[in-house]
Formats: sequence, structure tokens, C-alpha cells
Amino acid sequence: MTTAIRKFDKAELKARQDFAKEQYATDISGARVDDLSKPLNKDRSYPQRVMLGAIIAIHEFDLYSYMNKFTALQAEGYTRYNGPNGMIPEFVEGIGNFKGFMTKPESMQKEELKAVFAQIEEEYKAEIDRHNQKVKADMIEQLVADKQREEAAEAVRKAAAQRQAIEEEVAAAVGF
Repeated sequence: MTTAIRKFDKAELKARQDFAKEQYATDISGARVDDLSKPLNKDRSYPQRVMLGAIIAIHEFDLYSYMNKFTALQAEGYTRYNGPNGMIPEFVEGIGNFKGFMTKPESMQKEELKAVFAQIEEEYKAEIDRHNQKVKADMIEQLVADKQREEAAEAVRKAAAQRQAIEEEVAAAVGF
């Protein structure tokens, strides 16, 4: 049972936002992943969420379309992404299946990070609220149980006193 009320901590929020920023830098936008923060579905699988990240994947079925998309995105400010260690080139997944990665422009990343940070703050506040509501409910249950134990103990003492009085009355009446 938790008994400590949690308060909003700016350092904790900053740490969570810094972690989210690090993840954002290497996440691929549009990728579907398991959302481990939510309970399992009825079929015992995790619900899915779509990731938001600084990287996008280009996937085309011919080299001409791939290059057209690549150059159009470059004109919009996107840059070629080679991975954190420079080892992820464009590649062919199969016959006529071209894939590569690009990094979003800085301005777009800043706007998306603002939204990510707002969501992190909202989730953190909701987590604190859920925790504090649980603490409140636990405290209420504990106080109710304590009150019931006190009332039961008082009832036992009262019954014992009544029995003692009756025994004394009977003893006096019988003459013992």
C-alpha cells in the first residue's frame, strides 16, 4: 500500500522530456509499435501506437519513384539519414522494393517535440493524479477498517461489562 502523496516535480518532468527527446531523434515516424503503457487487449496482445520521430522511411517500388521522392523531400529540407553510426544506407529489400531514411527539417522537429513534451507533461500529471487518488482511496479504506476495529473492540468491552454486571447481579441474588 502506498502512503506518500506525490507532487509535480519539474526535475522529473525534465528527465522524462530529455529521454523522450533522445528517443525521438532515433524513432521512425509512422512505425507501429506495441504500447506497453496500456493494458493488454482481450486477445492478450498489446494495443498498437504510431510512433512520432525525427526520421521518415521512404519506400518505393522502383528506383525512379524512389529518387523522385528523395529529391522532392531534399528540396523541402529533409536530409539523408545514415543511422547513429553512419551505417544505414539505402537498400533494396527485394526485387523492385527500394527503401531509405531521411531526417526531418529542424523546424519540423522543434514543432513535433513541443507536442511530444506537452503529451509527456500531460501523462506525468495524469500519473501523479492516479497515484494520489489511489493513496486517498487506500487511506479511506484504512481509516474505515480502523474505525470498524475500534467499534468491534468497544462492542466486545461493552458486552464483557454487561456480562460482568449480570454475573455480579446473579451472584448477589443467589448469595455467593
